[in-house]
Amino acid sequence: MKKLLLILLCLPLLFGCGTNNSNDINRVLIDELINKGDKDIPIMYFESELFNGIAFDIFPNGQLESEGKFKEGKREGCLKIWDENGELFFEGNYKSGLRDGAIKMWNEKGVLIFHNLYKNDIMIEDKLID
Repeated sequence: MKKLLLILLCLPLLFGCGTNNSNDINRVLIDELINKGDKDIPIMYFESELFNGIAFDIFPNGQLESEGKFKEGKREGCLKIWDENGELFFEGNYKSGLRDGAIKMWNEKGVLIFHNLYKNDIMIEDKLID
């Protein structure tokens, strides 16, 4: 009886350890996505479904241009944009497709030029840096 109970307890472990593609993080070139929103608030689809994962773009020289997360087709989390020399140009946080948190921009010399705070796409603090 104890052996049978032990076998029954181990079965979920044996069958539950397979690869689950739904939990894998998709990392997709932005050109492979379809935007059914607009430029400011994109709603991205991949293979006819709302996109969940990381979208990225690259410059012709192979340098990473941008990278950001999407959840249910909308921006979620950090979006980063670099210039062709690999210097960070923009960094912003998003929630459900809207700016939410810090938005920072740097000039071509790598100097921070502004740092704004947003909540639900509304600026709540403007820190323009001279």
